[in-house]
Amino acid sequence: MKIGWPIYFFSSSFIQAFDKEFIKRATSGMPMENLDLFRDFLMNAKGKIFRDTKTINIGESPLLKRLLGDASNANLGPYAYTEEVANNPDEIERDGYTKFDSSFTELFREEEIEILNQSINKPIFNLSTIKKRWPKISGKHNPSIVPGGKHNWGAFLKHYSVPSGNVLVCDSFLMSDARKVKENLIPILKAVMKLQSILPKVTIISSKSHKEDTIKLVKDEVGEGLEIEFVVEESPRSISFHDRWILFDQMLLNFPSGLDIVSKGVVHEAKLTNPAVRSIFSGDDGQVQEVRQLWQSMGEFVSKRKAMRRVTSQ
Repeated sequence: MKIGWPIYFFSSSFIQAFDKEFIKRATSGMPMENLDLFRDFLMNAKGKIFRDTKTINIGESPLLKRLLGDASNANLGPYAYTEEVANNPDEIERDGYTKFDSSFTELFREEEIEILNQSINKPIFNLSTIKKRWPKISGKHNPSIVPGGKHNWGAFLKHYSVPSGNVLVCDSFLMSDARKVKENLIPILKAVMKLQSILPKVTIISSKSHKEDTIKLVKDEVGEGLEIEFVVEESPRSISFHDRWILFDQMLLNFPSGLDIVSKGVVHEAKLTNPAVRSIFSGDDGQVQEVRQLWQSMGEFVSKRKAMRRVTSQ
């Protein structure tokens, strides 16, 4: 997992299309369709803007003028491309996607973006996907998990699904018995496998009453597809805080009462289940910093345990 501050790629036609739609809705009293949430992110984003068409007049878009025409703006600057792709704007964009943490473009339709997302394993968005998905992946609006009701881990995690090279699952008690593994951990891992074509590396940190048969159960169910490391030890933060979360490259889903939400087919009545979400797409530097620091501390923790031979790999 790359720990540096996330850097984003924007095409100027995307920003112009967003600005035009935002102004139209704001001035006419139409529903914002989550564009206001995205604007919070955009105004705080760091990265580069590619001027993908010569017909765009920066002065016609107040937002584009503010982001690209203001010399005092230190967060976003013009994208410098190589000579090899200089004569093909589409290739310039494709080349840019591989160099940034996420990209924002109007070059592709939703179906094409879905395919491209999986091929380069980095998130790509257009205006349409932002309207539909931004509340969840920014952590601003989260679906409820209802005690006593049914819960589908695949459907739940799909709300937050963007390409991620790494997934870390941490809950001291999650591996303590086969029921918790069958009803919660394995559905979580199967959801991860279904939602991504390029499968991420998965690390599971769990220690309380840890049993070898639960490791075997996980390997039997998903071992053919996922690269999994088991860290049979307390998280380094557990002295003051019992970690119970799922960590992706871009966001943290923190479950206050643990990940063993489902018991005998329904959500446990005693569980405080709705997760607190911290996302790099929130527009909040504090949340970005929290996700970065957690990946850094967990990476150091797992590396030390590997050196001490306290990590089991499938």
